[in-house]
Amino acid sequence: TLKMYINEGTLKISGSTPYVNGGAVYIKSVDSYLQLQTSPSAATALIGTKIIDDVGNGLDVTDIGGGYVQVSVSSVVPVSDPPESGNWTMTFEDNFDGGYLDPNNWRVGGHWLGIAGSAGNSPDNIIVENGKVNVIAEKRSVDFGSSSYSYASGEISTFQQFRQKYGYFETRIRYDAVTGVWPAFWTMPDRGYYGWVEGQRESLIRFDLSGISQPISSAQLKLKVTSATANGVFHVYRLLSDSWDEDTVTWNNKPAYAPEWLSEIFSPVAGEELVIDVWPYVSLQLEDGKNAGFAIADIYMLEKTLTLASKENTTASYRPRLVIDGVELLPDDDAYVRAGSYANDNFGSDSTMLVKDSWGDTSSTFSGGMEMDIMESLGIWGDNKTQHALHWDGYGSQHQSVGSSKLTLTPTSDGYHVYGMHWEPGRVAMYVDGVMTWEYINSRVCSVASYILLSLQMGGWDNNWNIDDANLPATMEVDYVRAWSRDVP
Repeated sequence: TLKMYINEGTLKISGSTPYVNGGAVYIKSVDSYLQLQTSPSAATALIGTKIIDDVGNGLDVTDIGGGYVQVSVSSVVPVSDPPESGNWTMTFEDNFDGGYLDPNNWRVGGHWLGIAGSAGNSPDNIIVENGKVNVIAEKRSVDFGSSSYSYASGEISTFQQFRQKYGYFETRIRYDAVTGVWPAFWTMPDRGYYGWVEGQRESLIRFDLSGISQPISSAQLKLKVTSATANGVFHVYRLLSDSWDEDTVTWNNKPAYAPEWLSEIFSPVAGEELVIDVWPYVSLQLEDGKNAGFAIADIYMLEKTLTLASKENTTASYRPRLVIDGVELLPDDDAYVRAGSYANDNFGSDSTMLVKDSWGDTSSTFSGGMEMDIMESLGIWGDNKTQHALHWDGYGSQHQSVGSSKLTLTPTSDGYHVYGMHWEPGRVAMYVDGVMTWEYINSRVCSVASYILLSLQMGGWDNNWNIDDANLPATMEVDYVRAWSRDVP
C-alpha cells in the first residue's frame, strides 16, 4: 500500500492516479497542495478515501486550468461551539477574507496611541491576505506617535467596535519563534466612556481622478493648517466608499475608511502646509478606475484639535489639493462631521475642516477592570510555548497579577494553535486546542466589558529584549478571531 504525506508544498501528479493497492495521499498542513490531472468532480469523489484531510478543516477542489485541479485545505476553519457546556451564541467573527482590516471590527492600535515594547506600530506591517492577517516584526526605522523606533511591528484591536462582558473568546494563531518577538492575544477593559462625544470630529475629502492617466510617478495630498493644538498626532486614511457628498454627509452616514492609515501627522502648526505622499494609494485607485478619497482623524483620544482649510476657504492657495505628476486637482467634495448631538448635522459648506477626538478614562484596570492575556509568548522560549496571565490595579506600585507560568504545548502539524478563554463572574478558564490549561477563580476577576487585541510586540522580559536581527522579519499569522456569549439558566 502506497501512502504519500504532503507536509508542506505542492505534489503534482500527471497522468494516472497515485494510488496503489488502496493507498492514499495525506494532506497534513494548510500549506500543502495536491495537483491532479483530472476533473473537479473526479477529484472530489476521491476525498475521504484516496485523498485524506489530515488537518481537519475540510478540503477544497479548484480547477487551476490545463486539465489540472488542485486539492487544498479549506481556508476557513469549521466553527465549533466553545469547549464548555452551555447555549452559546456567536457575537463576533472575522476570518480576514478581504484585502484590508474590516473597519467595522478593527483599528490599528488599542485605545491609546502606543504599543508596549521596542517596536513602533506600523500599518505597513499588518497585511490581510489569503484569509489571514499577518503581523510582521522587522528591523526597520519607523516614526510612531511622538517617538522614533528602530523596529516596526503591529497591533490591532476591536476598541470602539466590539466589546463584551463575559463569554468565550478564541483565535487560531501560528508565529515565528524568534528571540525578540512577543506575540499576544488579549483583552482590555472598555467601559464605553469616550469623553466629550460632541467634541469628536473627522474630515473627509474626495478628488475626481477621471482626467488622470496611468502610469503616474508621484501623488501628494496638500493641506493647509489654519490652527492646531500643540503636539497633536493625526492620521490620514483611505475612504472605502464614494457614495457621499459634502451637502448631505453627517457623522451618522459618513463613509467608512480603512483602519490602516496612509500617513501620520505629528505636531502640525498653524500656517504649515502638510505634504502627504499618497502615491501608492492613488495609483491603485487609478488602476481600478476609482476616485481618491481621504479621511483625516484622531481616533486615539489625544484631545488635540486640528483645523484645515476647506475648498470653500476664501484664500484660494489654502484650499486642499491633490498634486499628481505636477497636475493640481481641487476636491469635488470636502466636509467635516461631528458626533453626539451633532451627528445628523452637515458641515459641508464651512470654510474649514476640523479634526478632534475627546479623552475618556474607559480602559483602566482599576475598579473591576483587568488585562486578560489569553495567549502570550516570547520568541526566546522557542516553539509551542505560551503563558496566560491577568493584571489589575494599574501598572505602577499598586499593580497585581497572577498567571499560569510558561506552558509547553503539544506540537501541531501546521504550527497553529487555538487559544481560548471562558470568562464568567468570578472565574477565568484558559484553553489551548480545546483543552483547559489554566483556571483562576476569584471575586476580583474582571467585571468590566472588554475589547480584543492582537499584537506582535518586541522585547518583553526573560532576555527577550536581545532581539535576533539575523532572523527577522518574523510573522504572527492569525487565521480567525471569534467570540460567543452564553445563556445562563
